[in-house]
Amino acid sequence: MPGEDVVLDDLQVVARRLDAARPSIQPSLGATRTDFGRQAIETIPQGGNAALNQVLQRAPGVVQDAFGNLTISRAIGRQIVSSEFNFSQADLDYIGQHWIKQDHDQRFTGSAGAAYTLMQGQATPLRLSADLLVGSGLRASASDVPNGRALGGYYTVNLSAVQKLDPSIFGGRGRGTELRVDVINLLDRRYLLRDGSGLGVGNPQYGLRRAILGGVTQRF
Repeated sequence: MPGEDVVLDDLQVVARRLDAARPSIQPSLGATRTDFGRQAIETIPQGGNAALNQVLQRAPGVVQDAFGNLTISRAIGRQIVSSEFNFSQADLDYIGQHWIKQDHDQRFTGSAGAAYTLMQGQATPLRLSADLLVGSGLRASASDVPNGRALGGYYTVNLSAVQKLDPSIFGGRGRGTELRVDVINLLDRRYLLRDGSGLGVGNPQYGLRRAILGGVTQRF
């Protein structure tokens, strides 16, 4: 009858069978099932505050964290509309008639990284990570063109390790205690970000030399 619900017994039977079979999905069917209980989530760095993708990456067969980025940029400008006293008349005349590249223009910037967690599912997981940052160089002034040349390219490699401590060492009352060590610019690369000649740049600026940082995270 119009407006009445139609119930098909056969469909109901199939639906019940699917509901019953779902908890027992087997690899032979081309699928797997992994459960994450409270205890498993607590062993992940950041515990219950961890992002969903970090939780999913603990499942067998799921790849670990990895990323890659590439940015192509072009930043140009024309005219100086304030603080003209900071620039020479020659530069002001040139910029008034030509587009120039801005001091923060860097044509290519790239980054990549990966992380892996050892002893997954245990009380003391160790998370190791590495990342790479690459830049083609910021702007500097040429003899006749403000910001008319690019400085040399650069790259840095960074490492990190995060170790979660066993709660039992605090009499079972510890929760979420982590020790962290970071190595910035592992290869101790010396590179110039700005040489002081670009418009609006000021003093020369160098990238950070090798640095080793440590930290402790305690959740309450």
